[in-house]
Amino acid sequence: MGLSIVTNVAAATTYRRLATTQREQGASAERLASGLRITTAADDSAGLTTAEGLRAQANGSAVAQRNAADAVAMLETADGALGGIQSMLQRMRELALQAANDTNGPDARAAMEDELSALAREVSRTHNESAFADQLLLASEPTVTFQVGAEGDAASTIAVQLPRVTWAVSSVLVAGDGDLRVSLTGAGYPELAHMTSRAAVEAIDRAISRVSEERSRMGATINRLDHAARVAGSTGENLRAAESRIRDADLAQELRDGARLNVLAQAGTAMLAQANQAPSSVLQLLG
Repeated sequence: MGLSIVTNVAAATTYRRLATTQREQGASAERLASGLRITTAADDSAGLTTAEGLRAQANGSAVAQRNAADAVAMLETADGALGGIQSMLQRMRELALQAANDTNGPDARAAMEDELSALAREVSRTHNESAFADQLLLASEPTVTFQVGAEGDAASTIAVQLPRVTWAVSSVLVAGDGDLRVSLTGAGYPELAHMTSRAAVEAIDRAISRVSEERSRMGATINRLDHAARVAGSTGENLRAAESRIRDADLAQELRDGARLNVLAQAGTAMLAQANQAPSSVLQLLG
């Protein structure tokens, strides 16, 4: 290659390579500062698309896990209310059995009537006022749907029929296989004689059995929701790990590359200084 004082090809080539090294240094510094391998779509367009899809699924799994936990809390609230009702029914059964004993005089039976009436009112209050947020749990018969999957489709939902329990007024009865109808107010027991007490025990037994069925059904659903929450949590962890492998920077590799680029930059700077001195050597020949 000839000597020239107009065009310094060596300096131009060295400068171009030094500029490339400096751009790579800047990109490496950005990755180290952000901790991300992909900071813009230009870094890896296909990887960015995959990572965003994984992030959406992971976020959906996190929401599904919270939804399942909220659903468990709701059903546990309903179960607690039914448990309270069941305890009161057990006490009412004890009173009905106790009333069948002729050792009880009128005053004793009157006291039992008062306690039965108080328990019946509390059963009614618990039934009418048990709620989770604004959702009545026992006073209506809604079907609630819980979103426990990340996709938002029908396969990701669990539909639950809240306890179908209604408390009527004036008597104690179970209407076939339908809704449980129980009223154990004072008006329903003007006198606790032998037959009345036995009938009350039978009715209360049916009520206890029906409440137990509802609690058993809710318990099974709570267990299912617990499993769904654990699956959603595990799925979310795996999805975030997969996203991290695509999106996050390998800091060890970045530090290694950064050291290499620093050496290249220093060498390029030194070579550029030497290349810039080449035209002056021509002047020495002329001198």
